[in-house]
Amino acid sequence: MESYYAPSVSYWDGRGTRVRDNGLLKPSSALNQSNPVLFIHGYNNDQRDASAAYTRFMGLLGSPAGPNARVVGVYWPGHNWEGALFYMQAIGKAKEVAPKLAQDLYTQARNRGYLKVDIVAHSLGCRLTLETVREILALRRRDGERHILPACLVVGKVVFMAGAVPTAYLDDIARLKAALGSFEGSLSLYSENDTVLRYAFPVGQSLVGERFFPTALGRQEWTRGNRLFPGLRQARNPGAGHSDYWGDGKNANSKGFAATAVKSFLSLDSLAPRATASRQAAAFRTVAGARHIDERNVAARP
Repeated sequence: MESYYAPSVSYWDGRGTRVRDNGLLKPSSALNQSNPVLFIHGYNNDQRDASAAYTRFMGLLGSPAGPNARVVGVYWPGHNWEGALFYMQAIGKAKEVAPKLAQDLYTQARNRGYLKVDIVAHSLGCRLTLETVREILALRRRDGERHILPACLVVGKVVFMAGAVPTAYLDDIARLKAALGSFEGSLSLYSENDTVLRYAFPVGQSLVGERFFPTALGRQEWTRGNRLFPGLRQARNPGAGHSDYWGDGKNANSKGFAATAVKSFLSLDSLAPRATASRQAAAFRTVAGARHIDERNVAARP
């Protein structure tokens, strides 16, 4: 039996591109830690591709994959299954998975009393990330309306690698603006050499009815974003193609750039489990309602 990266949570139900109702955890304790880091792959990646990418990236981060790692690989059905129109359908799958991932994280947070999640996402996985956070915000509003104390679920820092998200949606409060504004801090890695985001992305987005030939977050520096979101940092990944970010690139300048930037931005000195839930929950109660915006910059390499 083929072995994939673990710990993980999978939303493939084992039948083509059908989505599971709840994430399948391997091991069952995969999310049972106070500060997991989620890896979220993009479209046109099956579980084998995503698993190889996660394992490779862990190596670049200087930490071997294993059951005790804080990094949890997320699998979702964004694979090419019907030819040229697969990207359009993958957008729909990202939207379908988002509320399920949000509910799983929210449930885990309520069970533990505290859960802080950092995220590293690539391509359409960046859209899945933002849609998930939008769903989390909706769950919080629902609990607030029911006079229930919202779960202690905190979305910490998020890294977008070659983000396949229309910047126009990030500027729209009815779309994804609130989601991006809810992070402690975010980093967008982009490349002008990304031909997928330059050509395929605007066509696919236009065909699915999401703006007309929009610009992707990971295509170039989003200058307006720095004004809208003070916690957003952007760094150019020199010469990177769309599939280079997980460390499989042929360009020597870009191969390890993303891993270096991620390690610095998330302060990943160790990927071993962090403090216990009780200690984290106590700290959270002490500073309830407080938010911290990390203003550190991740400088792009020349």
